[in-house]
Amino acid sequence: MSLHSRTRLLTHLVWSTHKKKPLTSRPLRIALNNYLRKYASTHTIRLINAYVNPDHVHLLIDLEPTQSVADTVKMLKGTSSRWLNQQESLRTKFSWGRGYGAFSVSQSQAQRVIWYSKIKKNTIV
Repeated sequence: MSLHSRTRLLTHLVWSTHKKKPLTSRPLRIALNNYLRKYASTHTIRLINAYVNPDHVHLLIDLEPTQSVADTVKMLKGTSSRWLNQQESLRTKFSWGRGYGAFSVSQSQAQRVIWYSKIKKNTIV
């Protein structure tokens, strides 16, 4: 990729917990939100917005031209489920549900996606 190239590939990612089983601990959801932000910042994922709800996650990311949606989601879901299963406060094995939603977002609608995530029922932030 040329140093003179720049992209803006905004993508709204959504995935849910296995069988929509909620993460009932608010402190754990906040910690997961922070973990996802830190992981993204250290793995060249331009994370614009993250909201962890009890039974699903919303992320707004800006993909690099060399990143695929599938690989990015695989990394985020994989690392976050491993992290969650290492938490002592979790009493049962955690897993994310199969699949995900990925939706392209225009620059003019980015704030609307962020707003939507904030007003969703049970949003933590």
